[in-house]
Amino acid sequence: MKNFKISTVLLLFLLSSSFSGVAQVWSEWSRDKEEVFETAIAADKFVLLFAGLEVCPVCQFTSGVFLDEQSQHNSIIKNDYIGFFSDFSKVDSRADIMEYISEDWERRSNGESLPVPWLYVINPKKQGEIVKSSIGHQTEEFLLQLLTVDLTTDSELNWYKNENEVFKLAKDEGKNIFQLVGRGASPNCQEVMEMLEENPIKELLDENYILWYKPFEPNPLESPDLPLSLPLISIINPDNLDVVLAEASGVPDQEALEDMLKQFTPVSVDTMQDVDVFANGNMLYVKTNQPLSATIYTLTGAIANQLSISEGDYSISLSKGIYIVKLSNGLVRKLVIR
Repeated sequence: MKNFKISTVLLLFLLSSSFSGVAQVWSEWSRDKEEVFETAIAADKFVLLFAGLEVCPVCQFTSGVFLDEQSQHNSIIKNDYIGFFSDFSKVDSRADIMEYISEDWERRSNGESLPVPWLYVINPKKQGEIVKSSIGHQTEEFLLQLLTVDLTTDSELNWYKNENEVFKLAKDEGKNIFQLVGRGASPNCQEVMEMLEENPIKELLDENYILWYKPFEPNPLESPDLPLSLPLISIINPDNLDVVLAEASGVPDQEALEDMLKQFTPVSVDTMQDVDVFANGNMLYVKTNQPLSATIYTLTGAIANQLSISEGDYSISLSKGIYIVKLSNGLVRKLVIR
């Protein structure tokens, strides 16, 4: 009788530990579909839909890989995804995600063997478009590939990723560099990439720029709550790295982006050779062979000064800070006043 009592206590303990472990495996996954998609859009992230069974060992293993704080999987998920778990053994839970799993569920209903988990990488900003998916048990390496979305994979534009190659080509061909810093699992970056694939922007890029794609790498020294609107777009003169010709962030207006690209084609730049803006100490200098106007902006977008400049040289004293100077001929400079 004593042995029976001990065995009963041990069994209850093991069952309790098992249920506790299962709960912990799923504790960090959200189950509120509406909240997940709203959060993902606001944070400019993709949704990782994990459809499976709470009690399934393979599902528990896969969730453990994603939640392991020492893993690369977890780092990618924290930066790029909002996780959403649905136990489709429950009717209500399954109905909530049917728009995403309908094709696979139909195959399963027709007798095809489709083991869990079912994983879906979803772009929440594009009507819930499924970008990637996976069925059944997968290796950790495959799961890493599933989470990794390359922004340039399907692009018809010629993107370069090696910095030395980018600058050599730009100098050899006499072109400026169009740099895009972004994340594959970013709805905003995906939207901008589609914009770049449409004419006349695509033609402007193809004919006049060397395209440089840099994956965004979060700075661990910066606050994760620091607002940063991706992608970051810069037009760079390969012969003068101290000057960024133009910048934009987030999803730009299509016409504004087209106008910016037209300003820095090789032909347009030739017409600006006798116009320059530069800083020295606390002074801003403008050199021009034609009358023009200048607008000086602070980094917050506020107008610090507006100038009408005659042909010749012009200078003005400014307070210490970083300014964006835009001339009426299209020239843009980012300058530091010390």
